[in-house]
Amino acid sequence: MNMRRRALLAQMNAVDVVGLQVDFENNTFRRLAGARGRSPGADFDCFAPFGGRRRCCVADDGTVNAFYGQAGYAEDGAAGQVMVYQPKFYYRTEPLVLSANPSGTGSLLKKVNYYISPTPKPGFRLHPAFFGRNGEPIDYLLCSAYEAAYYDASLGRCFSDGTDTGSRIDFEKDRLCSLPDKKPIAGVTKNLTRSNAEALANARGRGWHIETVKSCAANQMLMAVEFGTMDLQSALGEGIVSVNDQMGVNCAALTGSTAAAGNASGVAAETVLDRNGVQQVSSAKGHTAVAYRGQENPWGNLWKHIAGINLYYPAASAPGQVYIVDDYAFAEEKKTENYHSAGFVLPTDNGAIRSFGYGGPEYDWLLLPGSTDADSAGPVGDNVSLTQSTAGYKVIQYGGRWDYAANAGPFCGNYQRATNYCSRAFGCRLIFVP
Repeated sequence: MNMRRRALLAQMNAVDVVGLQVDFENNTFRRLAGARGRSPGADFDCFAPFGGRRRCCVADDGTVNAFYGQAGYAEDGAAGQVMVYQPKFYYRTEPLVLSANPSGTGSLLKKVNYYISPTPKPGFRLHPAFFGRNGEPIDYLLCSAYEAAYYDASLGRCFSDGTDTGSRIDFEKDRLCSLPDKKPIAGVTKNLTRSNAEALANARGRGWHIETVKSCAANQMLMAVEFGTMDLQSALGEGIVSVNDQMGVNCAALTGSTAAAGNASGVAAETVLDRNGVQQVSSAKGHTAVAYRGQENPWGNLWKHIAGINLYYPAASAPGQVYIVDDYAFAEEKKTENYHSAGFVLPTDNGAIRSFGYGGPEYDWLLLPGSTDADSAGPVGDNVSLTQSTAGYKVIQYGGRWDYAANAGPFCGNYQRATNYCSRAFGCRLIFVP
């Protein structure tokens, strides 16, 4: 073994590095480095990217007014939006087995190691979620604790979706909010396309956006490494995924049932379901919210719009091409200039994720499907919807909705909708970039 390889292995086994090996072909996971022998929760609190993750109240200018447990912390909106402070981390993706992508461009990851470190090390890079508005490294990111509800600036209050009778949306003044006890906004009464959701986020002030593919990928990697699997529904909890649907209605549950959990991960004891204004408190399996270290419903309840990624289908039957933006200058139908190819294409068939796509080291943080299968018992367990009936640009939603059952999860994705599409099941969440 040469000296460079020995040095790299020493870095991988440093006391503050944690990792996960994913073997897609054999459906197995193996904890690596400092994650060996550890269990989710308190065992990971000593690692800053995990233990340093905390709920907080954030003013519109980005000031953190109080952390969970401190004086002044309140979730009634008086101290600001309820967010989750995520410390920066460095990562390394080490492909072990690659195969040709049958859809064309790029490769399929068949076996891979993922590593996370709170400090820079040879072979590690700062995760792209931790670059700021001008491309500078930042020390933290603020992610919403709750799915976004709707704040009417003219009336001066935050509404549960569908209760804002007489309110007319103003995409320059009205805003998204992250607060408990609200039914999150979707596209039943509001034209909540992805671009309109971003406009409502921007209206809160400079640095506010909807969740991006980079922030989402950071959360996915953290969850997978901590729980030692990508089947997070089995490891953490099902989430709000088994609520009976009612056509034409946003059937999402109210936010806030994990408020008492604070910074911890877990499943709410009960959640308030809401269908067309009829509320029901339920503790049934598939009816209760999950939280990952302060962030409620990272999957289930509502699909969430994801910014910073565009899909382009040259023909209805062609595989989707993936384009990632460099910065926060988002555009709905663009694949040039500040948008760049991820180096691989998506599969064409709906189904469970069987492997991730891989286009090279530049975008090796992306955790997007490379191949699918009808068998949901694979290594990830989450389903993706990919089949296209039209060519053109498409947007992405993550997580699944209230009745998606075992198909839901943090890697579950909808890759089918045009850029001007909105739905009763499509919501969003906020982030703040310092």
